[in-house]
Amino acid sequence: MKIQPYKTLKSYIKSDLKEKKSIFLAKAYPVGNKDEVANILINLKKIHYDASHLCYAYRLLSGKSKVSDAGEPSGTAGIRILNAINHFGLENCLLVVIRYFGGTKLGIGSLGKAYYSAAFQVLSESNIITKKPFLQAEMKLPLASFNKLKSVLASNQIKVVETVYNSEISFKLQIPFELLGKIKSKMMEILKGEVVIAVKDEIIYK
Repeated sequence: MKIQPYKTLKSYIKSDLKEKKSIFLAKAYPVGNKDEVANILINLKKIHYDASHLCYAYRLLSGKSKVSDAGEPSGTAGIRILNAINHFGLENCLLVVIRYFGGTKLGIGSLGKAYYSAAFQVLSESNIITKKPFLQAEMKLPLASFNKLKSVLASNQIKVVETVYNSEISFKLQIPFELLGKIKSKMMEILKGEVVIAVKDEIIYK
């Protein structure tokens, strides 16, 4: 997995599409892993127990993706939903399209188009955000040196999570992954070795 920014949904959203009396209810979710996906699908199957089909697709940041036609003709639902996710370039996204059959068969072509249109519509109405990779770090330096550091913190997208003042000042930080080397060098240059920086290996996305 490449460590880089990615696009995802800010929050859950739904919309619906009607096609020849069938209703296609589209629901899109930001997710973090397969367990979240599984729990959402379990709940949806309970809520929409009377639906004709509950089709879905998801793509995770890890590169894992999955589609389900849920009894619809092969290639008409799940892959069409995934195509909509790919069109918007989303990761960590689950998109479910629930069909309530209206009594009129659509045909293979029209059915695939309806699933894609429902999926595309809900994503086009969603709030898409970009999450960036950060490394968590802890930093300690003398109180007298703090003013020298302010410009580095302010100009490099560094997020201060926690600050503790004692005989020295301690920070818990989130540092942009791609800027780590530059920021550490700059801090050492400005503070002449007075700073101690410990960086954790775990990547978080904000």
